Amino acid sequence: MRRRKNPVAFGRYILMGGLLGAVMLGLSGRAAYLQLWVDQDLQQKGNAYHLRDRVMPARRGLILDRNGEPLAVSTPMLTVTADPQVLLQKENRRNWRALARQLGLSRADLQKRILHFKNKNFVVLKRGMRPAQLEKFAPALRQLITVQKQYRRYYPTAAAAAQVVGFTDIRDRGQVGIEAYYNRQLAGQDGSKRVIVDTQRRAVEDVEQLAAVQHGQNLKLSLDARIQSTAYQALRATVIKFQAASGSVVVLDVRTGEILAMANMPDFNPNVIAQRRSERFRNRSVTDLFEPGSTIKPLLVETALEARLVTPDTRIETSPGTMRIGNSTIHDVSDHGLLTVAQVLIKSSNIGAAKIGLKMPAKQIRRAYDRAGIGHQTNSGLPGEARGILPNRKRWKPIEHASMAFGYGFMLTPLQLARLYAGIANAGSMPTPTIFKRSQDAPVKQIMLPAMARRLALILEKVTEPGGTALAAATPLYRVAGKTGTTQLLINGSYRSGRYDSIFAGFGPVSQPRLVTVVVVRDPRRGGYYGGTVAAPVFSQVMSESLRLLNVAPDKVVASKPASLVQRQAVPVNPYSVARQAVPVNPYTVSPRKAS
Repeated sequence: MRRRKNPVAFGRYILMGGLLGAVMLGLSGRAAYLQLWVDQDLQQKGNAYHLRDRVMPARRGLILDRNGEPLAVSTPMLTVTADPQVLLQKENRRNWRALARQLGLSRADLQKRILHFKNKNFVVLKRGMRPAQLEKFAPALRQLITVQKQYRRYYPTAAAAAQVVGFTDIRDRGQVGIEAYYNRQLAGQDGSKRVIVDTQRRAVEDVEQLAAVQHGQNLKLSLDARIQSTAYQALRATVIKFQAASGSVVVLDVRTGEILAMANMPDFNPNVIAQRRSERFRNRSVTDLFEPGSTIKPLLVETALEARLVTPDTRIETSPGTMRIGNSTIHDVSDHGLLTVAQVLIKSSNIGAAKIGLKMPAKQIRRAYDRAGIGHQTNSGLPGEARGILPNRKRWKPIEHASMAFGYGFMLTPLQLARLYAGIANAGSMPTPTIFKRSQDAPVKQIMLPAMARRLALILEKVTEPGGTALAAATPLYRVAGKTGTTQLLINGSYRSGRYDSIFAGFGPVSQPRLVTVVVVRDPRRGGYYGGTVAAPVFSQVMSESLRLLNVAPDKVVASKPASLVQRQAVPVNPYSVARQAVPVNPYTVSPRKAS
């Protein structure tokens, strides 16, 4: 007899099987969900905790002088950081005093910084630490911190080239000078990489490189660090000696147009943040304008010679030492009497220059000045360069016409004046200045005939000899030529009595010119103010030392050698036995003072 199935038991089996199947299906679905959907989110959370993108800082390019000597370098520095949550742990508090000592902080300062960021997981403890300092940290302290490598700018020449080179800020971005103007080329581009970090944010493994680091380009300037130092030291001593407000020196290579030195006062040390005062940042050699005074007379004389209005031997009456034009009076320092055109330069006669200028239209003089670059930037590659001021009037008043002949009524920069004198020294071919080293001669502009430039050079050499206004500009071993200038300061539209610019512009050696040097000292207050007294000695020192550093052969015959060895052309002049310098005045008003 067959047994009948129990429907209740069978139902139980079905129910249990269904429940088990449902559980297994739920577990499988849950596993699939965690594996396929939630896993990605968990992975992202894990990566967020352990993966970090770290910046790979680009090394800023070097700024070098023409010989490869560094003017600005980037030294590796470290930024020390930490996790405040870790430092606040009880077992780590005992290390705060030792950590503060190694960081150069007080314990109170360290504690204040940690507590300020206690709700964060990152705090900067110290910037600009040298790698050698980190080596002094005990292992226990090293476990509490993380270190990031950065670079800090250092300037080996300090104040000597500060306004030209400039400096960077705490984030290594250029702020002034070459550093700012060429920041993009120097800065490069930071790279980045992904790393695995531990609980204290220390990188334990590199995962991948996200962007390659591109280090900055090096820039090689035309400056010669040796000549730059010479110019700076000479200028600084003079500004201090005469208590001047400011000063500039420019040294230019006649053939290549390269700027070998460009010094300015007041100065500052870019390595010392406390000395970075904005009023000292200006590169006065290219930004500050001044009236050139008598230093422009060589160009005036050349213009008259080229127009055949005068010859070097043409005689000009300057007696009685004054000349009235309208309501204004032009003065010489004394009654020079009858002078040749050459002697007008040697004696720096304003009356003689005015009479030469009045022989030609004012516009002809202006065209000559314009052709010589006055009123035009030099395109030297330096930031902040001023154009200068050269008025272009439809009608020139007689006093404006006359004063333009001896350097009033228009303005230029020291670099523009150096460019002009480079044109005279380079046989009439005016080079284009540059702050970068050139591999070939500079582009030039012909501003006068070669024969005229050579004749002018020989006349200007007499200025530095007995009877001229700049005996202090002479050098022991080299023949030099140049011109003094002493101009009354124009401040807020009016000339100030007793305040002057002292100027000297010249070149050497005369036999084969190599360098031009321009010196401008503004507002000397003690010990004199004439260009021949204040600026000429700076020229002598800088020119003599610069030519020696460049191994230029001397061309000056010393007194001990026989006179038969002297190979020099004679200039038809009749120099006076006593040289006196001219005193500048406001050329637009009647004044008992003398003018230069």
